[in-house]
Amino acid sequence: MIATPLIICLSVWSQAAPDAGWLVGEPFDRQLASVTSVLFESAPLGERLETLSRVHRLYVWLDRRVDPSRVVDFQLQGRTVEQTLRQLAATLDLGVCVVGNVVYLGPAETAARLGSWSAHWETERKRLPAVWAQTLGKRSKLSWPLLSTPREVLESVAKQAGMKWEQLEQIPHDLMRATELPELSLAEQLMLLLSGFDRTFRCSADGALSPLPLPEPTEVTRVYSVASSQRVGFEAVLQRHQDATVARQGSRVRVTGGSELHRELSAALRTPPSRPGETRYTLAIKEQPFAGVARQLAAKLGLEIEFVAGIEQQLDQRISFSVEEVSRDELLQKMAAAAGLRAEVRDGYVRIAK
Repeated sequence: MIATPLIICLSVWSQAAPDAGWLVGEPFDRQLASVTSVLFESAPLGERLETLSRVHRLYVWLDRRVDPSRVVDFQLQGRTVEQTLRQLAATLDLGVCVVGNVVYLGPAETAARLGSWSAHWETERKRLPAVWAQTLGKRSKLSWPLLSTPREVLESVAKQAGMKWEQLEQIPHDLMRATELPELSLAEQLMLLLSGFDRTFRCSADGALSPLPLPEPTEVTRVYSVASSQRVGFEAVLQRHQDATVARQGSRVRVTGGSELHRELSAALRTPPSRPGETRYTLAIKEQPFAGVARQLAAKLGLEIEFVAGIEQQLDQRISFSVEEVSRDELLQKMAAAAGLRAEVRDGYVRIAK
């Protein structure tokens, strides 16, 4: 069976955990198209995004203007990872776009502009002198320690590339979270670093960089050749973008729309459709009363719960435990074990006993 992760979170955050083996390229696209289910209950946004990132090995960049301690309640089942992130963002009046191998989550207008500019960048890069086009396209990882400032990181990145900044005073002082980015082009690194200020960058003929306000989103027309085996996924993307202009002629489809639409369509043509399968669970509990956790979890799993006599003391005990991608029964057993008890599932009931 194909495992479908379910991220369940009932209850300190850095900008994604390092050394997670972040996916890049086609594996990144395939993972965005994989099916997942999530349940966040009164959980800090940043903490939950970190868990989601780690489970799916997808780097999520949270805009500096979004409070990672914001408490969220969110549930969605049987959707792709990308659909899940977009729906989560929408419930928070935020937006999502993809920059290279990173999912950006931030203000909706910034996400729309950043996604459009990121998709348009390759056209801009071709207009530059070859030496700077090659430099900005060079791919590498990037990290910085806690309390670094945006200007420090921007200056360091440019210096290592043999470039320089002008008018960097436009970028206000700020203190950043410790971060380790996956492999990105230099241009994509700069886009993310500047996105929190609604800026991108301009590169002059002599290699001088300067901040540039993020341009308005633009629409693009592309023609796709869609095989019969690709049609279901391709049409599913179009269904989510009802404002797109579409003209069909046999296997060729002419589409006019925004950059994110075209990114999703291209990914759909590269990615085999996901198949539903066994649900797997990821859960983190910290210092919560056992009885409350057990009742809530049983309810979310569609089970009745029975507490056997003689465990009254354990019901009030505060428990902490965490699991990643385990089965339903393993999840319940781990929960019970945290209170020195055992769980048995049978006929729609979970029985908790010594």
